[in-house]
Amino acid sequence: MKRSTLTRLLAPAAVLLVLAGCTTGPTGTNVTRFHMGTPIAKGSIFVEPRDPSKANDLEFRTYAGIVSNELAAIGFTPVSTLTAAEYVGVLSYGQTFQAVSSSPPVSVGFGVGGASFGGGGGGVGVSSGVNVPVGGGTNVMAVSQLGLQIKRRSEQTVIWEGTAISQAKSGTPEASLGSAVPGLARNLLRDFPGPAGKTVNYKN
Repeated sequence: MKRSTLTRLLAPAAVLLVLAGCTTGPTGTNVTRFHMGTPIAKGSIFVEPRDPSKANDLEFRTYAGIVSNELAAIGFTPVSTLTAAEYVGVLSYGQTFQAVSSSPPVSVGFGVGGASFGGGGGGVGVSSGVNVPVGGGTNVMAVSQLGLQIKRRSEQTVIWEGTAISQAKSGTPEASLGSAVPGLARNLLRDFPGPAGKTVNYKN
């Protein structure tokens, strides 16, 4: 499956995960992955941001370190330079906030306005309309996402792509993106390469 095909398939799935995640109760982590269905040989990998301008940001380096540790745990060898790598891991991350109600008597249309994941550059954009219930007490949920593409450095072919999404009530310690990323990274690479084209819910 070529890179363009993977991207077209993954983006709508990620949007659905965000919308499906809008409940007030714990939902764990929803993970969707796409790959070619053939064994993936492990090798050296260099993790870079989807937005090149973020390469020296402390936030990116922190998240890249977490993802690199998870890649190492499943057999890849993280390296510090691109030229030493067989694979490139393109990392995206982000967070948006959505209002939900636990006991709604009525609902209204609400547009999720162009929320873009990817640490400020590219990634999955959310622009679908969603019904947000009104009444019965409204909560604001922080929806966190982590995405990773693995591609061969030699020909830039994407061989694996995945997105992990979780949520937590805004204002709680678990709601920050920094708190969410370790669990997102762990579940994103859990059971690697994972089932292709299916959403799996991990209860953490």
